[in-house]
Amino acid sequence: MSAQPSAVPAAIPGQAPPFAIISANDQSGLVIMAAAVGMSFVFVASLIRWYIRREVSDSFARDDAVIVIATTFSVLQTIAVFVSVAHGFGKSMEMIGLSDLASIQKAQYAADILYIITLWLTKSSAALLFMRLTPIGHQVFAAKAVLAVSTVWAVVSIFMIAMRCQLSTPWTDYDGQCTNLFLRWQIISAIDIITEIALFAVAIYIVQGLQMPLLRKATVVLAFSFRLPLIIPIAFRLHYINPSIWLANPPLDLSTTVLLTQVEMNYGIIATTIPCLRPFMRATTTNFGAAAHTQTPDATNAFKSQEHYSLSSMPSNLKHKLSQSGSIEKRSVGVEEGPIDIQKMYTSEAFGNGATVTQCGRNVRADQQSMESFGSEQIIIRKGVDMTVE
Repeated sequence: MSAQPSAVPAAIPGQAPPFAIISANDQSGLVIMAAAVGMSFVFVASLIRWYIRREVSDSFARDDAVIVIATTFSVLQTIAVFVSVAHGFGKSMEMIGLSDLASIQKAQYAADILYIITLWLTKSSAALLFMRLTPIGHQVFAAKAVLAVSTVWAVVSIFMIAMRCQLSTPWTDYDGQCTNLFLRWQIISAIDIITEIALFAVAIYIVQGLQMPLLRKATVVLAFSFRLPLIIPIAFRLHYINPSIWLANPPLDLSTTVLLTQVEMNYGIIATTIPCLRPFMRATTTNFGAAAHTQTPDATNAFKSQEHYSLSSMPSNLKHKLSQSGSIEKRSVGVEEGPIDIQKMYTSEAFGNGATVTQCGRNVRADQQSMESFGSEQIIIRKGVDMTVE
């Protein structure tokens, strides 16, 4: 095959020629746009998440670290796609030389593996977020189960894609000799969809037991449901990866598959960041099934300076005990609406079996300060809290 450059329309005097041309025989421009725009949205989502963790919640957890790694792998995957486009991917076969054809297949081979790793990291970040939001043992176990299944799926998928029919040159698949490759992608995609549905089910499982208005529950569930649309590009990608569609002209006909791959991968990172936005975190972060009251950074500092504790705070040793036991006896809890703060929510030493968590007496002056400083209108625990962790 001889390389034939695509016809470039004459540029108007004073203007540079177009960066890429989109035509019936050249779809590389669409691939470049999908990869570049997707990567831009991922960077914006990452910056928003970083700002929230730095300026609002003042914490950086494991799910945040995992999503940073996922972003790194998505950048590497996008670079692999750009390399393949630079060698002619997205163009018709007669426009690509033999040496470039080999380079395209190598780059796409690397991109497929990085794509699976990135998807696994986004699923892991979502599962770790669930584990951070709930202290209840069986809910944490459900999140861990999805995390374990996703990890096994990723490992098996990488081996299924990496170990193709020709072990000496596993990236070669344009000749159609590896007939079971499509079956492998079908299995990978099916489990991919199952894990996405499982993550959404865990979100419902955690939220359904919370003592909060139905509208707020729906808001929280909606935040986690933003991963469900991933099923759409997964399904379409599986359709276009069928060899019967692309075998006649792989570099050109597989461009739609790569475009859908970029959509799924980048949107997966963005959808994992959405529940971490402050409005959703304020509705999600709970303590013993009661809706939490999240403070701004300044209010939080003032709150701590008055030796008060918000309901969103939980001692780590208590959370560990709850995850171990999960048995809580509530004896007398008074709940009322109004601008009332809590003075020293927890007074305890080391939490052990039979330890008692009690609330101190109400401080009227502190209540007035809370009303003036924070304008609290949340439902809060006022007095008479006596819980025994067994």
